[in-house]
Amino acid sequence: MEYIIYVRKSTEESSWQQKQSIPDQIKACIDYAKRLGITVASKPNNPRFESNDDIIKENQEEKHIAQLYKATRHLYIVKEQRTAKEPRCRRKWSQIISLIKKWQIKGIISYSPDRQARNMVDWWEIIHLAHKKLVDLKYTNFVFDNNAWGRMMLGIRFVFSKQYSDKLSEDIKRGTKSKLMQGKSMWMQKYGYMINDDWFHEPHPDYFPLMQKAFQMKIYQQLSNEEIATWLNNNWFLRYLRNGKELPCKPKTLGKIWIDEFYYGIYVYGANSVDLREVSNYYQPLISQDEHNILVNRYFNSSKNSSCKTKKENEAIYPITKWMVIDLEWYRFNPCIPNKKRHQKKLIELQATNPKLELKDIIKPHHIYYEMKRKESKQFNNSINYITLDKAISRKLNRIKIDDALVAKYMKKLWDKYDSQSQEIKAEVEILKKNKDKLVKERDMLIKKNLAKELSDNEITVYDRTLTSLENTIHSISNQIELLKTKCNHKLVEFEMFIQLAKNAGTYFKNSTYVRKAKIIEIFFSNIILNWEKVVLNYIFDTKKTALLGQFFHGAGDETRTRNQQLGRLWL
Repeated sequence: MEYIIYVRKSTEESSWQQKQSIPDQIKACIDYAKRLGITVASKPNNPRFESNDDIIKENQEEKHIAQLYKATRHLYIVKEQRTAKEPRCRRKWSQIISLIKKWQIKGIISYSPDRQARNMVDWWEIIHLAHKKLVDLKYTNFVFDNNAWGRMMLGIRFVFSKQYSDKLSEDIKRGTKSKLMQGKSMWMQKYGYMINDDWFHEPHPDYFPLMQKAFQMKIYQQLSNEEIATWLNNNWFLRYLRNGKELPCKPKTLGKIWIDEFYYGIYVYGANSVDLREVSNYYQPLISQDEHNILVNRYFNSSKNSSCKTKKENEAIYPITKWMVIDLEWYRFNPCIPNKKRHQKKLIELQATNPKLELKDIIKPHHIYYEMKRKESKQFNNSINYITLDKAISRKLNRIKIDDALVAKYMKKLWDKYDSQSQEIKAEVEILKKNKDKLVKERDMLIKKNLAKELSDNEITVYDRTLTSLENTIHSISNQIELLKTKCNHKLVEFEMFIQLAKNAGTYFKNSTYVRKAKIIEIFFSNIILNWEKVVLNYIFDTKKTALLGQFFHGAGDETRTRNQQLGRLWL
């Protein structure tokens, strides 16, 4: 068996520890393979995990790191620089999982389990694949045996990795917030200021007066950003950085500076903010709050708000969400509406006579496109009109046929199961009702007992705590009773509604509005893959509901049988 090597670092930071992380992992994995006599697979002829840009960057690393990369370039090594805290956010790891399911990768060597996953979804998936004997896992600092005990220990190791990651994130956020509340800098240098040894912003002796003059020119003379940037650079203005570098002023950056609350005293970082005028003895504002409001009303409210509104309106009219249309390498196509300004102007004109009009009322299907903006994709700058996708989806949905006999047989089983479960549920509901009545009496007795008493502060605290606990328990039991009553019936109704929708999916889709089409697509499709190499559009029909109901569908399109279908996925 041949193995691939998977190495990962959390971020793309340029610190020495981060740069050294991936080379150290590669060296440890190769040494481990040699020690155990494990064969590392050779790199495929058409590697999907390494681009020419990646090779150029590797060659520009420090000498000893570049030599290691060159010496191991013939091996099948996947290097990734993405965090593993969130599920399915790593493109290369998702491709590895896909290749495992296609039996193209049979073994993985990693430095430690936390390199592969630090979230519940990813680690469950890799353990499940190991349990199905689809992949063999090796770790340099962890011994894994593919049995019940070994999988449990690996799961515990993954849980500890997640706990460490979550705790580290919480500690960093808490430390960052504490630092901000003291008025200290968050690394970012502000124009006209410098960061002193105590990490506080204070006016730069040379550049602070120049920035004051620049703000006055913008507020009262209304000069352009290009004119102000030229004036600043001609007066030898430089942005002073803590690492000793100094950068000239750029017109594009000035547009952000005019509306930054920092320059009148409010330091905003993430979701937190602090008034530097109250907490810092070093800070001095460049402008007053009234002057800041003038700039915001002039340059921010008139343009930014309208663009934000347009973006939200655009998202509301896309029948296919931005995550559904992807290429073969899982890069997504972004939905877009060309000539947004033209549509926005037309909307404003029409709203003069009908204020209730929205952007979706004037956008037609042929206005919507899905385009590829990722340079790493082979389909970079390709686009497809929504009408093409709409017709193809409609055609696929029209081909769905339901076997009524099988559905009726399955429904009978569900009803029989419901009848048997209903007796058990009724008995459970009766027990819960008795417990609830008992607690209600206990609560009433507690209130009656303490109603006429004069209680001390400690007694009042104990009384309130006991009463609150009883009321919360009563409320929880009531919710459990309601949930049990609707438990089985809800599943039956949901199944019947889905079958009715599937029978007439094509007709419903054809006659639906934007919003309804989006719901239908969401029910039946998990993603839409565009395969431009074959000049055909391949649509994957894959959803949790239809995975269970695949036996009822016949003649649903392309009858390609794949291993994924054997795993319970219905392909169209």
